[in-house]
Amino acid sequence: MRKQAISFQTFLRVQEQWPKGWFSLAELLKSDDALQADISNLPTMSELAMIRKITVELLNPLRVRWGGPLTVTSGFREPELNHRIGGSPTSDHLYQIGGAADLVPVDATEAGLVDFLEFVVEMAVAGAADGKNERIDPPSIPPHSGGREETPPPPPASGGEIEFDQLIIEPGWVHIGWRPNGNRFQVKRMMLVGGKNIYEEYRP
Repeated sequence: MRKQAISFQTFLRVQEQWPKGWFSLAELLKSDDALQADISNLPTMSELAMIRKITVELLNPLRVRWGGPLTVTSGFREPELNHRIGGSPTSDHLYQIGGAADLVPVDATEAGLVDFLEFVVEMAVAGAADGKNERIDPPSIPPHSGGREETPPPPPASGGEIEFDQLIIEPGWVHIGWRPNGNRFQVKRMMLVGGKNIYEEYRP
């Protein structure tokens, strides 16, 4: 059974102490669907801890290496919201054993999304498509313009690595899931077939 969500007062207090970087707690909780359904979309303390982990271990280091703005279109979803929008009951957007965020780079065209997805794969795993876990050094990328550059950049992830559990190119965004342990480095593409979402292995 899910524990009680934090109060709005706790949210405000935690928001003030959130790790410096490019992703605020409010940004990771924001949901237009939640607003329309009058759902608070506030996490429990354990879910909040997982949101903090993914911010520090994945999102901020990824933003540093990408060198340009990344917009979160969906981060945390509390169970009622996840069910309402048709999310999987085991979705990492629930922030139970891991976390997930749907990200959009400045170039949100199909080609721009592919570039971003392949950049993440290049950084994280050599031969990710066949499940191998061989790290490579991230390439040197000149910074893009824009973004919240007034915030001092957070330090890189330990060892210059970025891990992911699932990386999925979807219509309009790239879904990236992360777990503290046991990341599977799955790379997929979502397609709408006969009114259903179909996930298949990503092939360049």
